[in-house]
Amino acid sequence: RKGEIAFHYAVEENPRNPSANYYLGRFLLAGKKYREALPYLENAVSLAPDNVDYTFWLGVGYGENGQSEKELQAYRSALKNDPKHLQSLIYLGHSYLKKNQYELSLDLYEKALKQWPESPSALYNRALALNKLGRTPEERKAWLEYLSLYPAGSLAQRATDHLNVTGDFSYRN
Repeated sequence: RKGEIAFHYAVEENPRNPSANYYLGRFLLAGKKYREALPYLENAVSLAPDNVDYTFWLGVGYGENGQSEKELQAYRSALKNDPKHLQSLIYLGHSYLKKNQYELSLDLYEKALKQWPESPSALYNRALALNKLGRTPEERKAWLEYLSLYPAGSLAQRATDHLNVTGDFSYRN
């Protein structure tokens, strides 16, 4: 709450300050004030269009407001400016996965894993995309890789269930 108040003052003092708009938008997102956050995130991007973090978080804001096409566009725009922006790769992958575009999501997770081989969400969702594509041998290998790094928790339980369905019982719930 204190951060939100501080950045409200900063934006009031200088409405054309991209970082003040960005941080106010981020604090509003953190406070689950999704609709309120959007104008500040949009201002930040319009004032600093080459800042990929601003563009990425605008995508998150659109996603939280149910604007999936604008969300996709923001992640794509961030990746146009920085093709290796890790968060954009992963979140665009998530967006494609939700839209049943499994090949596209798989490609993005693979790119993300080249940068961060232990990314829990990229590892898990890569395996899930392989499952949806019916690529069982690759899926089995992907679940094993995920579980070797993250053997506990609710996602590990689901990963184990998926692995067991492939006929591999090296992990059990």
